Formats: sequence, C-alpha cells, structure tokens
Amino acid sequence: MENVTDDPFPHGTVLKKFEGTIYELGDKQFRSTSIQKEQLEVMGIARRDATFDAENVKTGEPVVLKLRADPSESSIESYRTMTRRTFREEVHRFQQGSFSSGYTPDYIAHAELHQDDRYEYPAGFLGALVLSKNPRRTDNIASAMSAGEIRREDLGLLARRCEEMFRTFRERGLRLGLYSLDLEYEPETMRPYVSEPEKFTDVEPGQPSLSGLYEMRHIEFIIFDRFGEDIRREVFDEASWQWYWNEGW
Repeated sequence: MENVTDDPFPHGTVLKKFEGTIYELGDKQFRSTSIQKEQLEVMGIARRDATFDAENVKTGEPVVLKLRADPSESSIESYRTMTRRTFREEVHRFQQGSFSSGYTPDYIAHAELHQDDRYEYPAGFLGALVLSKNPRRTDNIASAMSAGEIRREDLGLLARRCEEMFRTFRERGLRLGLYSLDLEYEPETMRPYVSEPEKFTDVEPGQPSLSGLYEMRHIEFIIFDRFGEDIRREVFDEASWQWYWNEGW
C-alpha cells in the first residue's frame, strides 16, 4: 500500500478501475459511471473513501455512490471494525438528514459488503452508500469567497440562508461540528448545502436562540477570513446578530 495520506485524489487512483461496476444494494442495482474523488483517510486507521457519479440500472436515475473500504488489515484489534462503525455512523447521518429540505443529499440505499480479489484487501470490509444527486451545481463557500466568486452584497443573504438551514437541522436534532469549512452553496440561488452530513452531531431537537446557534460561526469565520473585520461587522452586527461580537465570539 502507498504511503498513508489525507490528501484527496480528484481523478481517482486505486478505485478508479471500478468505473462501470454494478453494485447490488438490497433489491436495487447501481452502476458507477465516473469517479469524482478518492481519498485515503487517516483516523487512527487507514480508510479508503471514493465518490462516484452513478445511475440506477433499472431507471437510469443519476445518483451518487460512496465506497468506504479497509485498504489493509489492522494489527490493532480495536481498529479492525473501525471502518464498519464509521460507515454505519455516516449512513445514520444521511438517513437522519434526509428530510426533503434540499440542504443535503437524500438517502437512497446502502449495503455492507466484502471486498473480492479485485480490491486491495480481499475479504475486507466494503461499505456502499447511494444518495440522490443534486441537479444544481454546488461550490465550496470558503473557496468561492477566496476566488472572489461571492459578492460583498450577497453576504447578508447567504448568512440568513445559512441560519435557516442550521435551524432546519436543529429541528431534526442535528448540529454541524464547530468550525467546519466544508459548507457548500448553490451559486444561482445562494442556497447553502451540506454534502457530508456525517460531520453532524446529535443534539436535543428544538430551536435555540440566535446566541445558541453556534453553527453560524462557520459562515462568520469564513466572511471574516476573506473580507476582514469591517465587513464581518457590517453583516453580523445587525439587529439581534450583535451578539456575535459583543457576547458570542
């Protein structure tokens, strides 16, 4: 196995050869068409993750297929089931977050499989998860701001829509982990989007006050990092949002 790294491989490496493969998940079949990205993660263990564009074999519906695989057998007993456990947590997050809000992909199907001799670790764990494909283009918010693709006059609208999204998640008992920079958005609508709901944690369902909606610090930090303090104050020091600087920061 190559040196372990957290770096992504946008065009795929080890799992790219599975383009065109049909995966059977329950009573449905899905064919991977082209790889989007591949990554060898380090979380105390190594786990190979890949995301494919795919299609429902019967209907032709475009979907997203995620594969999670053990790249080798761990010599540490407690790590041998880590990929399986983290995969199950990921599936749970997508199932929990899929409520037709448009803020996350919808859960479609999943299966816990075993690798055959075409994979790195025959008989090792292989998780397959199928999600809906967003018909609209999404971009990373932080990257788009750095590239000047989000205008200053759009910041207030983007912040308000992020608040709406976070409140929708809170109603479902989900909170995004603090200081995640993986938030996405739809450039045409300025609607935020989260493609990786496994980054959420469980909380008591309900609606906190704005001062308790800590997730808003994600977007505040991104705006501050790109535009500076004056613009951050302009966006966030309006009406009830004054807590961010005076109390909540």
